[in-house]
Amino acid sequence: MIDCPLCGSEHFIEVYPDNPSRIVRCRECDLVFFNPQPSIEYLKEFYSSKEGYLPSIEENLRSFEADPSSWKLTADFILQRVYQHLPNGPGQRILDVGSAYGFFLIFARERGLDAYGLEISLQTSRYASEHGIKVLNTTLEESNFQNDFFDIVTMNNVLEHTLNPTAEVARAHKLLKNQGIMFIAVPNFDSLVAQADNYHWKMKSWPNHLFYFTEATLSKILEKAGFRITEVFTHQGESEYSHDIRVVRDRLHLVDESQIREAITLLWKFHKGQELVVIAKKH
Repeated sequence: MIDCPLCGSEHFIEVYPDNPSRIVRCRECDLVFFNPQPSIEYLKEFYSSKEGYLPSIEENLRSFEADPSSWKLTADFILQRVYQHLPNGPGQRILDVGSAYGFFLIFARERGLDAYGLEISLQTSRYASEHGIKVLNTTLEESNFQNDFFDIVTMNNVLEHTLNPTAEVARAHKLLKNQGIMFIAVPNFDSLVAQADNYHWKMKSWPNHLFYFTEATLSKILEKAGFRITEVFTHQGESEYSHDIRVVRDRLHLVDESQIREAITLLWKFHKGQELVVIAKKH
């Protein structure tokens, strides 16, 4: 068992019983996570193994090599949101934590950014290296970059996989230059789909997703590290749109497709979408 990584509390409410771990909510700060947690050695093996995580993302590689256009759209979307908060200048450095095969960084490099990645999976990081991306096979907390080195740090559906999100975000703060931007996207524990599906929520996944964030808890982690929140929104992200449709249709008894789409747009507006994005600035 571990203490709460955000506030240090030892007092928890069990949210979901599970095996080999259970999901708890901290009584003091409301952070939700699996407790106990796996070891870093276990995770490195899991993310590099054919018996672990690799089969679930190999389809991503096939998709990218067949038609990279959707991956470029995602990269363009992230960078467009980042550059609403950061002046675009020459020689800027970007670090993508959990860079996997490096698709995002390939497109970031095409935009003129000096691209770096961190990835604990040996297989996926090797692919990124073979395509010219500077990628280290380590965690953010263990990386040896100098402080004030990066202009942008991105963690796109990665923070929930880490063993200590508070330490990871604090490390990112040190690596960023003053006024640098942090982009974090995570599954939204406060989404309507998560609330409706409860124990059977698809994002509840051991040992992939070890932490479950709301806007409040993720903002606390960023602010504790010294960031100032500049933008928060929810959207579909990497989740399956069909789940939003199902929950809206069943809960609101809607059948008209235009009404369902309108209802989902309202969900996102009120931060109830399945993917939570928080953009923050170092100051």
